Amino acid sequence: MPDPVPETLELDAAAVRSLTTAERELGHLTGMLQAMGTDLNVHLLSRPFLRREAIASSRIEGTVTTPEQLVLLEVEGGEATGSGPASETREVLNYILRPAPAGRARRVPARP
Repeated sequence: MPDPVPETLELDAAAVRSLTTAERELGHLTGMLQAMGTDLNVHLLSRPFLRREAIASSRIEGTVTTPEQLVLLEVEGGEATGSGPASETREVLNYILRPAPAGRARRVPARP
């Protein structure tokens, strides 16, 4: 059983600066897209991280694939049967493609 989650999170100054910079840049990107009249699809930003997380989580469970194998399987339409690397990649792809929990998928609308 993992240690309980701490009630407070203590970050050093460098971590706080990094998080502040990241938040500011995401706000800047959102503002630019809204000014252009473009809806911001949050999946454009989150999908690469979801892929990394799916690959890392699967590796912990003994399922190994690479980002390249994942992209190739998607391009091929996700057709992988049997066992071996392709079926392991399919397992990771299934994790990525599963429906998002309610309320997770959202768009930030463009300014009128």
